[in-house]
Amino acid sequence: MRKTWMLGATVAAAAAVTVPAAAVADGGREACGTRHVTITVTNNSTTQPFSPGAIVTHALRSVNLWDVGAFASDHLRQIAESGKNAPMLNALGLLRGVCDVAPLTGASGEGPILPGESATFTLDAGGPFNRISLATMLVQTNDGFTGLDGERIRPATPHSVAYDAGTELNTEDPADLVLTGTGHTDEGGLVTVHPGDTPGVGVDLPWAEPVASYTIEIGA
Repeated sequence: MRKTWMLGATVAAAAAVTVPAAAVADGGREACGTRHVTITVTNNSTTQPFSPGAIVTHALRSVNLWDVGAFASDHLRQIAESGKNAPMLNALGLLRGVCDVAPLTGASGEGPILPGESATFTLDAGGPFNRISLATMLVQTNDGFTGLDGERIRPATPHSVAYDAGTELNTEDPADLVLTGTGHTDEGGLVTVHPGDTPGVGVDLPWAEPVASYTIEIGA
């Protein structure tokens, strides 16, 4: 696991996080906003809306949304299980190593990014704030999510697969899915690459990987 702050701290602890030395030496907060990054998020699936989520531009090693093989933070759990993005947005906003934070929503400015649709976001960046991260739930799963974690800000077209937060059993039962029920069975596991939909179990809503694609562009 990388020795960085993962979004699982309390608000008080978050306020105590410091910026990497390189960020401070390169102008720190004064560099934030000297450039802009535009990212288009495309939902490649035919079955899975992407929930409201969080997008953040930040300095290297200042934000770590998840690690495969580690426990999910509570902020990530709330996105992955129920699409609740406010806790993560609030926590990110307290970090000195963060330049800009924005909610990830559908193209209308609210709601999900539906299957086959895209939404575009522009955030402040610049100087040491040369990384972008985001997280969003695959709505028709128990605790599936996708996103980017510390992607370098440069003209690029990255992709991402679906991950399993390891916090809720994959029953795929409508009673346990956020759109159709309120059930929940704790799993107590680790973040892994999502095994995908299990045919014949619960609601069959398979998706192909990569489930999401992105276009990153740099502006003045």
